[in-house]
Amino acid sequence: MGRKRSRTLAVGAVLTASIVASAAPVAEAAPDRATLIRDALAGLDRADGTERSTATRLLEAEQRLRGDLEAESIADEAHRRAEEIVQHELAVTRQVAVLSYMANGTADATSRQTVSMVLSGRTQTMKEARAEERSRRKTRDAARRLRSSTEERVEAARQTHDAAEAARFEREREADSVLSAAGAGDLPAISYLAYRATADEVNQADPQCRLPAAVLAAIGRVRWRHGWQSTAITPLVVDDSEIGAPQDPYDIQRAITPIAARLCALGGSLDQAAPLATAVRTTEPDPIKADIVLAVARRYSRTAGLDLGSVPAEVTEIATVPLLDDSGPLPTGDIAAMVAWGRTRVGTPYSQCLGSDIRPQDPVCPPGTNRFGRGWFDCSGFVSAAYRKIGIIVPSTTMSMDANERFMATRVATTFDPEILRTGDVFLMDGHTGIYVGEGFILHARNAGLTLERIPAWVANATYAILRPSVMR
Repeated sequence: MGRKRSRTLAVGAVLTASIVASAAPVAEAAPDRATLIRDALAGLDRADGTERSTATRLLEAEQRLRGDLEAESIADEAHRRAEEIVQHELAVTRQVAVLSYMANGTADATSRQTVSMVLSGRTQTMKEARAEERSRRKTRDAARRLRSSTEERVEAARQTHDAAEAARFEREREADSVLSAAGAGDLPAISYLAYRATADEVNQADPQCRLPAAVLAAIGRVRWRHGWQSTAITPLVVDDSEIGAPQDPYDIQRAITPIAARLCALGGSLDQAAPLATAVRTTEPDPIKADIVLAVARRYSRTAGLDLGSVPAEVTEIATVPLLDDSGPLPTGDIAAMVAWGRTRVGTPYSQCLGSDIRPQDPVCPPGTNRFGRGWFDCSGFVSAAYRKIGIIVPSTTMSMDANERFMATRVATTFDPEILRTGDVFLMDGHTGIYVGEGFILHARNAGLTLERIPAWVANATYAILRPSVMR
């Protein structure tokens, strides 16, 4: 069918050549975002497959070379020993010849006959020793030729792999650029392929699971920053590395597969809000960390063109009017005073004050209390209340923070960067926030209440904006 259509088009092109030549060119419609992402990832997938196959062939060639080198070494040693035997037998033969010369005319006939027989036997021994040496030399020379040929194949395989790796790198760069333009700059294209492949694998094994790939991408982001190892965060963050963590983005599929299987094993269709929330919170026992995973997953799922599956939203709208604690305002813009006040509030219990029907895991907030420090804090309530005390108005939810242009204009970094951090800077994550208080510590409201702690690695990994609200004065 395709070939027939191609021939028809070719004939039509000949018949209408003059018409086409005289007609004004028609601009083709630009491909939509989903098409751009699909094409870029398909190109990367092909290039990655080619690079992996060439890497396998190179590894096999290098293994053969190691075998050939070992065989050549054995052949060299056997030839050396054969040469030593020849030299030894030659020395013995010379000694026998000297004895024969000395015995001639002085010894009796029997002695001369014995020496002559020994000398004759030495000739046969020398013949056999030289034949063995020639055989060993041929074996050695053949081993050397084979090793040399294998070295050439290894070099050819290495050049092919280098070219495939360069092509893969270029396709990866292009795909990363396309994902970044789509609003997913924190998701490496090579990791994207791993999350999609893993989700497809577990969903094929269990069709009732329906695990969105966005959830795996969110777990990979929060746990491991998609496998990108960053030594820059090491001096500040808590080392919570885990057994089985990926070594790099190319190792994501190995690390994420058992997590995907565990999510599916918990039961239910994971494209539904309740089973998904239960599965994620069972896999990530820290409630705040689990909430961030779900929030990151929702962001990935609603990014146009990513096609990572649908992640249902939870009800998180907050209409409470901010109310401050009773300690009164602090000097305007005084970050140090704000941090000192925050330290005195450590231990304030956590609640979003949404009610048991929406957040049954939270304490119910009685009338007259709220999440802005009057009895309770949640993460955004604390940040909003803290800055309100020094006269700076900060949006009161993480969603409204992200949507507020004036607040987001104070952004000083799009990833965790210890080099630029200052006391009072705000960490913004999907569904979580906190305040940097210096020396590697963060103040944030989490399940255990308002907490002062060393920056956890998951906070560093999940942060997509560092903001400096003090410049809003």
